[in-house]
Parts: sequence; structure tokens; C-alpha cells
Amino acid sequence: KRMGDGEKQEFARVVSKFLNETFILKNKKTDTYDFYFIQERKGLFSSYFALTDYALEFDQERGFFYISTEEDRSRVRLNKFETVLLLLLRLKYYENAKTAASPEDNWVSVEELVEKVNQTNIFHPLKRMTEYDLALKKLRRSKVLDFKGTKLEASTRMVILPTIVVVLGQNDIDLIAAELAAYTK
Repeated sequence: KRMGDGEKQEFARVVSKFLNETFILKNKKTDTYDFYFIQERKGLFSSYFALTDYALEFDQERGFFYISTEEDRSRVRLNKFETVLLLLLRLKYYENAKTAASPEDNWVSVEELVEKVNQTNIFHPLKRMTEYDLALKKLRRSKVLDFKGTKLEASTRMVILPTIVVVLGQNDIDLIAAELAAYTK
């Protein structure tokens, strides 16, 4: 079956979105259409990405597609603060997953995250909110977490997205504590 011009444009748009965002989630409002578009053309996307040394991956249990590569490209670089936030978010996701009835139930408030950062004693406890704002928005762009609005406040609830298990896998949980301990030194 040949693709029409409109379908070709959609295909190109979704490929570009994948290369910019890595993850396409079924339950994220801005991704739902794209998720089903990919699902209907999974073989085509797999073939296309295979030509470019990427692999189309599908996490059926958690409801998202993502691309991966063995090459060291298209990676998001995190500074020390962003890395610590990511590690703490992954631990929180693991804790919440035991009791969360749905993905939307796996959340953390900014206030709770700030408290967890302060408990590590890695950073000065009076880290400015603008630093949190920048780091958390970067993690939102990477589709590790999601929150509403443009201005973060202490009460802002952030949903920890299931994509975090790809970024930091289940096997990494034991290593996270060791990494956090290394940062404190």
C-alpha cells in the first residue's frame, strides 16, 4: 500500500518528533494521536529507523513507543543537579508504583522533591527555585515527568512518567543509592 502525500507528511512529522523527544506515550494528550499513528504503521517505522541505526521499541505494558540506538548520539546531557533529580524521581517512581492504581497516581510535589534533595546533603539547602524550574522543565522536555503550567510552585504536582524506567531501568535501582552516596562525597 502506497502512502498518500498527507500520510507522508504525518510520517515525517512523527519521525522528527521521535528524534527530538525519544518517547511517544499513549496516555499523554499531546502524543495520543501519534501513538496510534505509529501503532498502525509499526513495521514501516521499524524499517525506517533500522536504516538509520535506531530501533523502534514498544513498551506495551506501560503504553509508549521509543527509539533507541547503540551509538552515542541524540542523548540528553544532564548536569549534577539534574542527575540527582532524575535519580530521586526514579526512586520515588519505584516507591509509588507499589500503590499507584494508574500512571497518573505516580506523582511527586515540587516541595517533596526539594525536601528529598535537601536530605541528600549534596547541595546547599537554599538552592534557588529557578534552578529547580530549569532542571524540571528539561526533564519534562525529555518526557520523564509532566506537570501543568509554566511556573513551578511548591505545591505543583508532577506526574513521573513511566518512561523513567527506560532511562533508569529496574536493575539500576540498587545502583542509584550508590550513585547518590558517591555524589555526597
